[in-house]
Amino acid sequence: MEYCLMRRLPLLGLCLLMTRLASQGLGFPVELAIAPAQPAASQTQPASPPRKPHPRVFTWQDVLLPEYTNYLAGLRAAGCPDDHVRRIAVSDVSRFFDEKRLHEARQYDFEWWKPIPPTRLFPPAGAGDDERVDKARASLFERLLGPNWTNEASLPPYVSGLVQNLVGPVLGALPAARLATVADICRRSDERLREYRAARFSLGEAIDPVEEARLRQQTRDELSRVLSAGEMEEFVLRNSHNAETLRQALQPFKPTREEFLAIFRALDPLQHRIQLEYGSEAALSLRQRLEHEAQCRRAVEEVLPSERFRAYLAAVDACYRRAHEEGGKLGLGQDAVSRLAELYRSQAARREKVTRDPTLNADQRSAALQDIAAEEERLRAEAIGPVRPVKTP
Repeated sequence: MEYCLMRRLPLLGLCLLMTRLASQGLGFPVELAIAPAQPAASQTQPASPPRKPHPRVFTWQDVLLPEYTNYLAGLRAAGCPDDHVRRIAVSDVSRFFDEKRLHEARQYDFEWWKPIPPTRLFPPAGAGDDERVDKARASLFERLLGPNWTNEASLPPYVSGLVQNLVGPVLGALPAARLATVADICRRSDERLREYRAARFSLGEAIDPVEEARLRQQTRDELSRVLSAGEMEEFVLRNSHNAETLRQALQPFKPTREEFLAIFRALDPLQHRIQLEYGSEAALSLRQRLEHEAQCRRAVEEVLPSERFRAYLAAVDACYRRAHEEGGKLGLGQDAVSRLAELYRSQAARREKVTRDPTLNADQRSAALQDIAAEEERLRAEAIGPVRPVKTP
């Protein structure tokens, strides 16, 4: 149950009204009453006695204090209806545990744009023991409301979300019921993946990347029916297969938070589509692979400044890195470097295809690779053009 201060005000107003009536002798304890308002003092009248201070209003932050129990007892003694007292207690205790969960979600969040987050804190042993916390919550309710409190308040089981990595200010702030649903989806997703891999292993069969991608898509579909678009993005940035792969790939690039987010948004739909259709890029034909890689480069180029895009290519694209280094030595312009990079990419793909071709014997494979190397050298000279020798002092 989410806490709402405006819900509490009418209840407290009712209880304070009862104490006012008690002060006028209408059958309620006078010691809990608030002094009635006095008429304004005139110049000839003596000063009125000071007003009694209002009794302290306790909040969700006080539920563990012994004084909070006395506070609830005082409300009952003042004539506040018992169901209203219960509503106040349930609201406060629920808010207390909601705040506990949010605090942990912030505390154990990590810098999801870095491959090895240096500031990540891992929960201590028992921090994700939701059953233990649920029992502590029930014990607190019983102390405040008596042994029959469960008949009056139906609450979902406590879920911290730490086990499923539901951390951060957005996921940690999900209402308890929705967070429990998301955690259950994650649990069932992990079970499906484990069962699939165990079944393939027992049959002596290899894992099918397409089937695993479909299992991941099933999880995304289930989550999208529970989470908003913004909440869904927070989830996949921390927990998705593609985000983890991208974190490792961008390690040399050292992206900022904003850069990682922009690149992920650009690449995730493209990578996810390939995974659902083919399993991975390794299953693509030579032409498909080159087209896919070019599409990914264009997508990233649209979201990064030109200087950072070149740094991105140098970090993640070995062919561009080779062309960039040669261009620096030879004094080439950016156009020539780009042509070299495209040449190296296409030739690298051809070499890979020859290497993996099971129909070639060793001699045929060696001859084919030599032909590719000779053609690459010829095309390289054309891409570079005439180069003036560097004058040495």
